[in-house]
Amino acid sequence: MGSYVVKNEIESKLKNIPQHPLNSVSVNYKKELLENLNELSKGEILKSTKNLNALTNRLQLSNFNEKQYYQGISEIVFEVFPTKTQNIFFTEKKLRSDRNTDVDIQIVKNGYNFNFEIKTPEFKENNADTFYINTAFRSVSKESLEKAKVTLQDEIITPILIKSDKYENYEFTKINDNKMLDYLKSAQEKFVYSDSKTLNVLVVSVCTNEMQDYWDYLFNSFTGLFTDSTYDNLGNYDKVDIVLLTNIVSGHLGEIKGAWDLKNYCNLFFPNPYCEKFSTDLWKELYCELLNLIPNHTYEFDYFLMELEKEMNKAGINLHGLIFDSFISEKFPEFSSI
Repeated sequence: MGSYVVKNEIESKLKNIPQHPLNSVSVNYKKELLENLNELSKGEILKSTKNLNALTNRLQLSNFNEKQYYQGISEIVFEVFPTKTQNIFFTEKKLRSDRNTDVDIQIVKNGYNFNFEIKTPEFKENNADTFYINTAFRSVSKESLEKAKVTLQDEIITPILIKSDKYENYEFTKINDNKMLDYLKSAQEKFVYSDSKTLNVLVVSVCTNEMQDYWDYLFNSFTGLFTDSTYDNLGNYDKVDIVLLTNIVSGHLGEIKGAWDLKNYCNLFFPNPYCEKFSTDLWKELYCELLNLIPNHTYEFDYFLMELEKEMNKAGINLHGLIFDSFISEKFPEFSSI
């Protein structure tokens, strides 16, 4: 299907949705998308009317739903990527013969298969006049947490609101570790155990300011899903070899240049130490291939974390809650406020 047909269909539908991000973010935002779709239209992915309809649905060009839009664009960014790198890829790749399920995209490079299942949590936009308190992750019983909230309200939050000209209300943010667990279990149902030529990757696409929370859901020492302290059964998601945490959503909330290009994001890979592959040396070569395939700052993050933990040991305090603010400010200043 020609790029002219694709562009015409998108432009036509956008006329009826003035509030759509492709109309409201910036001129370059839509222009960059159309340029990338021009490349996609040269391949198989937009070869039919059915493919085009699937694309416009993901862009929410019929009944616009903002939250579903960010899921769609996260998938599109991953489809655009292999067209730029000239890698073979397949969308909606069926891996299991016993289930009517598929993964979002499989990219093939050097004889290796990388399966990506992409999830984008719904996010809540903050109100400027509300003071938000992040409880980060579950570390105590629900009863203990509720008591702690009362103490915070009486001793800290209320005095802040009384003195503040900015805040009128306060709100405790929701812990979304169950959402992370749902994503792991959902991916488990779609993946098969990977072999020496395959890696299974769960992509979690979030806002920059949510990256700390989702990292904590995996690695906090109290209930982290990738730790011995997990509150679930580690075998329930042992087909998931890697989690890729990315801030793609933020690039589409702000006016970030190159929002449709995966290399412009903070992409961090986190191997599941309890996946079946991790018990052998098979994963090491594959993991290097993955890091060479997808643009990422994983090594820089690992070093950053190692240096932070040295400071933690010296000071005798836990600074894990500061790592993403510090890392993003240093490596991705354009995302610091998004």
